[in-house]
Amino acid sequence: MEFNDMENVIQHKKIFQSIFRFSSEGILICSETGIITAANPAIDKMFGYNSGKLIGRKLEIIFSQKSIKKLKLLLKNDINNVSMVQDQALLGLKKDGSQIFVKLKVRVSKHCNNQIFTIFIANITNHKKEEFLKKHLRKILKLITQHQSLDIIVKRITETLELYILDCKSSILKLDQEVGTLYNLSSPKLSYDFQQVLEGITIIPEICSCSCAAHEKKEILVSDITKEPLWKNHKALLSENNVNTAWSFPILSSTQEVLGTLTLYSHKNRKLTEFEKEVIEDLNLLAGMAIEQNNIHITLLQNQKELKGYNQRLKEEVKEHTDELMTTVQKLVETNINLEDQIQVTKAAETIAQENQVMFSAIAENFPNGIIVVVNNTFRVEYIEGQELDKLALRDLIHRGILIDNIHAFSEARKTRIKKDLQKTFDGEHLAFETEYKNNTYAVNTTPLFSNNVNNKQALLVYYNISQRKLAEQKILQTLEKEQKLNELKSRFISLASHEFRTPLSAILSSTNLIKKLNATRKVQKREKYLFKIKSNVKNLVSVLNDFLSLSKLEEGKLSLQSKYFDLIQFSKSLIEEMEPNKKEGQTIKIINKTPFIEVYLDSKLLRHVLSNLLSNAIKYSPVNAKITISITQEEKWISVQIKDQGIGIPVEEQKDIFQRFFRAKNAINIQGTGLGLYIVKQYIELMDGTISFKSNPKEGTTFFIKLPLKPKQNEKNLID
Repeated sequence: MEFNDMENVIQHKKIFQSIFRFSSEGILICSETGIITAANPAIDKMFGYNSGKLIGRKLEIIFSQKSIKKLKLLLKNDINNVSMVQDQALLGLKKDGSQIFVKLKVRVSKHCNNQIFTIFIANITNHKKEEFLKKHLRKILKLITQHQSLDIIVKRITETLELYILDCKSSILKLDQEVGTLYNLSSPKLSYDFQQVLEGITIIPEICSCSCAAHEKKEILVSDITKEPLWKNHKALLSENNVNTAWSFPILSSTQEVLGTLTLYSHKNRKLTEFEKEVIEDLNLLAGMAIEQNNIHITLLQNQKELKGYNQRLKEEVKEHTDELMTTVQKLVETNINLEDQIQVTKAAETIAQENQVMFSAIAENFPNGIIVVVNNTFRVEYIEGQELDKLALRDLIHRGILIDNIHAFSEARKTRIKKDLQKTFDGEHLAFETEYKNNTYAVNTTPLFSNNVNNKQALLVYYNISQRKLAEQKILQTLEKEQKLNELKSRFISLASHEFRTPLSAILSSTNLIKKLNATRKVQKREKYLFKIKSNVKNLVSVLNDFLSLSKLEEGKLSLQSKYFDLIQFSKSLIEEMEPNKKEGQTIKIINKTPFIEVYLDSKLLRHVLSNLLSNAIKYSPVNAKITISITQEEKWISVQIKDQGIGIPVEEQKDIFQRFFRAKNAINIQGTGLGLYIVKQYIELMDGTISFKSNPKEGTTFFIKLPLKPKQNEKNLID
């Protein structure tokens, strides 16, 4: 029996070793102290290490600092009753320093009274990339649906391309249909000389891959420019810009017409991956939508301008003809002195009537933005004309002689309503009302037409398109609403300002009265206490006035950047020293940085205001003995600053309004403040091309995240150079 048990153990061990060695999923084994004792080949490949190089190393070598905290907490927990912990997503670190997203499962077992952790790891980086890409695509599509400017949209597209297609510079060119040339829309990373070469390229196949892609209406992928005839006239320029590969794609409209080209340039001789092709295909489609929408908008504006001019000319011609007719009638009346003249007048009148009929028909046919209709008392259309018939595609559906009931383009409810209005008009009423049809609003006026034949009643209906006027009315209402909100904001400002000034002034007044009563030498300490109180309240008043002054400058657009180079670490340490007198008892402010020196090019005055405001808030809203930390990290193009406190936090339902002017959270009503600080901070950061966000939990504290550019923009850099 013991021999059989031993055989089973050996057999199970061989099976485990086989699974451990050949599994495509990463498997590693570690002790409860986090020391790696075994790692299968899949783990070595996943993190870029040679076989056996991970043995004896700590888990910190393959997981980020934040992820290792989560993992160690998991390993230290007492989980005697749990054998497997499922699906923990963490951030892994490869040997070359790059990061990957991983999902792991942990199995807990015991050996010789020691806990052993078997960790199964799967690489989910591609899945995460697809999630991030979908978010970027949705943001670009939102810009298109909001009719943002073409420059903003294509800039966002090129930024997204360069984010997901590594080691590449992107370019979007728009086709000028009239002259058949391409011109630059967005090429953020290409040199000025390179952009000038691309500007005005004719779409013929021999020049470059851009013109060839537009001419052939297909993608042109050049993996090694030195071996291709394309770009032969620009080899020196490509060499100067370290470009060895060019991938060009035609941007097509919904009718498959060429709108432009999308091209990526790389210094590496390589081919596109399937994921990269999908990214380019999606962003190329969005570029086509944006350019086509922009072209439609331009065409619409031109048509509106032409139509307005045509309407004006028509009005002038109608007036001119009417004046001529009136002059002719007047002359005929003056010469009507005998019967022969009367006959001549009659004939002339008949001629005028015919001309008036022709003129009426001409006016009706060209009646701008409307329709003229004559209907008899049998509800039959006797006359109908107007330009709106073509716009609404009704000319072939409504014609002379048709009954109202036989107009199939109208619903039964609309037909009933029209006949009801016509009957009122036949009875002698003049109606004026509005109606809607195919997303257009029309002003309708009806008038009864009287004749000698009482059995043949007629009604004149004039429809005039007032959609543009309705839109103007909506804009006026929106403007009125904005003005009402502004008045509310002014009221809040007056109330806040009066409160913020009254409280410190009352404290100053009471302190000065008490000082007068404390002239004795033995009461020096009390006088100093009241003097400190006066200084503190004066400082608060200065802070309030500074907030109002900053708000005024921002609103009037008088604030401009005064950027310069300085060391951010020393700058922050100096600022912390200045904040020392403001700290409560036991409070500490600690700065966390990996490098002792970080040079930035920013406006130091604005940055000082931003950091001092956030630190003041952290001190003001945190209790005694609280810890406040400033973390500064340097990335490739950005500086990240995090300010974390242990204060009262921000209520969840009010977090969306925290950057609004004069906003104070419910839990901060009794704490001194203007409600302007965070609004001004956000405006200053955006003025420096940065971003700010936060994370807060009530009664636990708040962390603000600031991102600022590390280096000046290209045009600023040129000025500095």
